[in-house]
Amino acid sequence: MASISNWLDEVDFSSFLFNLEQNDWFAYVFPFLIVYTVIFAVLGKVDLFKDKKAAKVIIALVFSLFAIAFPISDESSCGIYGGGHALDGGCSLGDLMISLFPGVTAFSVGILALYLVAAMLGVDLMKILGDDEKDQKIIRLALGGVGLLIVVYYFARGFGWGGFGGSGGGIEEFFTDPLLYMIIVFGLFFYYVGKDD
Repeated sequence: MASISNWLDEVDFSSFLFNLEQNDWFAYVFPFLIVYTVIFAVLGKVDLFKDKKAAKVIIALVFSLFAIAFPISDESSCGIYGGGHALDGGCSLGDLMISLFPGVTAFSVGILALYLVAAMLGVDLMKILGDDEKDQKIIRLALGGVGLLIVVYYFARGFGWGGFGGSGGGIEEFFTDPLLYMIIVFGLFFYYVGKDD
């Protein structure tokens, strides 16, 4: 009988992930599971559906199928990721997630690495700014703002924004630019979440 160590030596994790990607698990299955879980959990908080598990399952299933089947953007290139997994070839929710999560996660890991290196050197990054709590709050807001811009950037790329240095189509292009609407939506969201009651 083979040991666990021998079995682990034979596992090729890279091939496993490649097969998942080739069989569209990242484009359909994982986004479906995330949307289903979120919708099902939210419906559990709605009084109308609290004790009606069958209704929650059906509604979450329908929402999830719509979310993965139909395009969120008519862009075929889907920003950073060259997908187009929606039924008509447009950019699907899975394509957006594939574009969004690696970039945002890389930024988060970079911030974490900076903190770890500073901690190993015995440096408190927040103390560099002084003991004034107001100064520390400003740097936290600045880092949060940079993080928000990165999230908005990847969202906009997933919705078909071509990046900086576009064709320069003037005011019409400015108002049809998905990045503008991503900034507005995220700005309103964070204003609403952050405001005092």
